[in-house]
Amino acid sequence: MATVKKELEDIKPHFSQRLSQTLFKPVDSTSLIFFRITFYFIMLWEAWRFIENDWVGRYYSNQVLHFKYWPFEFVQAWPGDGMILHITLLGIIAVCLIFGGFYRSLSAVFLFYLLTCFYWRKRFT
Repeated sequence: MATVKKELEDIKPHFSQRLSQTLFKPVDSTSLIFFRITFYFIMLWEAWRFIENDWVGRYYSNQVLHFKYWPFEFVQAWPGDGMILHITLLGIIAVCLIFGGFYRSLSAVFLFYLLTCFYWRKRFT
């Protein structure tokens, strides 16, 4: 009985081995590159649209009522043209990321700025 078990173990690899082989199998990175470039082009286009159509002022800067959410009571909107600068910076970072400049560090900065924009958008709509 023990020899049969041993033979079966030799034939069929364990689940963790199969999973490890599947996850670390080399794949072509073309689809990931296409996704990254397309995503940042869309982000650049959206930043352009927000500034061009003055949605930044409408949705972010010119709000009278500011809701406070726990634990973010300390968060305030940028004064003056700060939100326009914020969206412009998102567009500049998107251009850098399209061309692959400082990809890892700028991805983290882009994510932070994008999440703050989503936070402000959710508060005012």
